[in-house]
Amino acid sequence: MIHRPTFNVTFFCKKNKVTPKGVAPIYDRITTSGVSTEVYTQCRIEPEKWNQKTERSLYKDKVSLQINEVIASFRANVLAVFDQFIKEGHEVTCLEIKARLLSPTTNSRMSLSEFAKYCEKRQKEVEVRITKLTATKYHRLLRYMTEYIKSRYGKDDLLLTQINYEYIDGFNTFLQTILDYYKYTYREILFRLPERQKQLLIAISKEGEARAVTSGEFVQKYRLPSPSSVQAGCAQRIARKGFCVFLTRCISHLRPVLRNLA
Repeated sequence: MIHRPTFNVTFFCKKNKVTPKGVAPIYDRITTSGVSTEVYTQCRIEPEKWNQKTERSLYKDKVSLQINEVIASFRANVLAVFDQFIKEGHEVTCLEIKARLLSPTTNSRMSLSEFAKYCEKRQKEVEVRITKLTATKYHRLLRYMTEYIKSRYGKDDLLLTQINYEYIDGFNTFLQTILDYYKYTYREILFRLPERQKQLLIAISKEGEARAVTSGEFVQKYRLPSPSSVQAGCAQRIARKGFCVFLTRCISHLRPVLRNLA
């Protein structure tokens, strides 16, 4: 459960920074859990017109009324950002509130959404700048990140600002746990497979997907027996049952095991 910090918003006039025109800037001090930061509101006022007790101007002239409207709107925005962080389950700090106020679009970008866009970008570069296997690895990483965020944080996505050392360390442990959990199970499965099927699955794992596995090009690339021998090794039957997809997903985690068995 996310700890809800103490939170305070105070507007004040910096009377020690009066300009030659006789006006001073108005700042907002945001405080969370005893730590503060200041944000310039883009407003200036004559110091004698500022009332600190009410944190506004008590004058009724046009400029003073406009300044009061800006202050009220600024306060509402700060409170909205704070509430949004709480709803997102994000640890709130005054600096992060300030960052989102100053750049709401940049600081609300979501990690999985952004990485998914990157994966699609790399997919379009297949056979131009990268191989199909490399593109598949990006999508595989996206799938694991999605599973990790769902299991660890109970969310569909996280803000980019939440990707920190704790996240990376936890994700590394998550992947290692998957490897350790399935290592002996799939080592045993591979051990029990006929040699032709084992060679075929290792080749599919390197390729990244089960497609055209009986073609002469695929057979030659991975030094398999003849296409007819591969077919006789139940390639079509395995692929048709989805077993190939199931195993190759696990094989991708087990490169050290495969090197020993190949």
